[in-house]
Amino acid sequence: MVAGSTYEWEVSFVNPKSEEGLMNITLEITEKKTIIGFGEFHVEGTLESYDNPPREHYNSTLTFTETSGGTFQSLQTQTEKRFNHIILRISSVPNLMPGKYTFTLTITISYVADMIQSAVEFLQNMYNPSVKLCAEAPKTAPNTYWLVSDNLWAFKALEKYNPKLSKTIKSKLIELAKAYKLPRDTRGLPISYKHEAIIGDTIPTPFNTTTQYTLYTNKYTLKTEIANSTAVMGDWQEYADLLLYAALSKHWEGKDNEAIALFNKTKDMWDGVGINDTATKADGTYATYKLALLLYTSKALGQKLDFELQLIATIWNMQDKTTGGIITGYKPDGTPFGDTNTETTSITIIALTQK
Repeated sequence: MVAGSTYEWEVSFVNPKSEEGLMNITLEITEKKTIIGFGEFHVEGTLESYDNPPREHYNSTLTFTETSGGTFQSLQTQTEKRFNHIILRISSVPNLMPGKYTFTLTITISYVADMIQSAVEFLQNMYNPSVKLCAEAPKTAPNTYWLVSDNLWAFKALEKYNPKLSKTIKSKLIELAKAYKLPRDTRGLPISYKHEAIIGDTIPTPFNTTTQYTLYTNKYTLKTEIANSTAVMGDWQEYADLLLYAALSKHWEGKDNEAIALFNKTKDMWDGVGINDTATKADGTYATYKLALLLYTSKALGQKLDFELQLIATIWNMQDKTTGGIITGYKPDGTPFGDTNTETTSITIIALTQK
């Protein structure tokens, strides 16, 4: 490539479905003898759809972000428009080092319906018919069953995709909440004074500190958690999940101004990689479920996130390609960290299916 020049590259590709999805376009520029630094190239692009025979033609402008020297990424939502042609305009700086530059284009299309179905299948596989609940995690806790939040969210996540199983889990939760004399909502479901905000319940604020209870242990362990300590959390607004539970509760109460103020505090914790709250600062790991919580709350409040595409892409990057479960966390460089689990997978399904 000549220094200071612009190269236009057109590529057609196969896009088999006209379905909602996420298109991840990555352009990598390399040179065998030269390390490419930031800002040596600029990339623009247009995404187009061409049908054969000719029908209506769509196009969309692509915005690329340079994620490392010579590597550019663009995220694009796909709805009913089947994009299958891309035009790239690659410009170089006037003082570009001479060399033989290679351009590698990778286009990955992830269809939302397929990803959600894989996540649903994960929950179905986590379900134990003898316990009538979903286990916590396949590797780290295959014999532990949490009433809240895991199965409270699992029954909600499965309502649309497996109503029979959802109803079975819900009935078991009601039965166990009564048997163990746990705090319950008006439907008889066990509550934690936090997580039930996801299913439309209101909760008290400020939050008390949380206690984890072991209800039964033998061949398996049955647990739940309740924020019912006498100690009040003075720093609860430093935690993204608590801010979002409180925001949802205010919304269900009809206090949207308060809800949006709490939501905005969480939104401001987004650092371009994930939600960087006090918990993340303490251990250096981003929590995947907090991304889904933020997405769900944004939809419930009607507050569009300007980084929604990147947030959704990050969640799906945490999906285990074999089991369909969502991995609990990731490092600042995006490397997945932890096991897949019921809690994270359930809230992901709930968030992605929320209109």
